[in-house]
Amino acid sequence: MVTFTSNIKNSKKMNDTNLLKNVLRIVLLIVGVLLVGYGLYTLFTPEVIMQAGPLKVEAQGDKTQSYAMIGLGILALIGGVAFKKR
Repeated sequence: MVTFTSNIKNSKKMNDTNLLKNVLRIVLLIVGVLLVGYGLYTLFTPEVIMQAGPLKVEAQGDKTQSYAMIGLGILALIGGVAFKKR
C-alpha cells in the first residue's frame, strides 16, 4: 500500500516537472523569436532621417545593441530546443 501511494506521488511530481519544462521551453522559444525579430528590425531600419528642402540628414549609430538582441535571441532559441531534447 505504501509503494502504491509513493508511486502516485512520484508520478505527480514527474508530471509537474514535465509541465514546468514544457512551459519554460515554450517561453524561451517565444522570447527567442521576438528578440531575433526585434534585433533584425533595429538593424535594418534607419534611426533618424530629417529632410528640410534639399538638405537631408540621416543619423547612423552603433548597431551593437541590435547584434546583442540577435545573439540573446539565438541563445534563447538554443535553450528552448535543448529543453525539448531532455
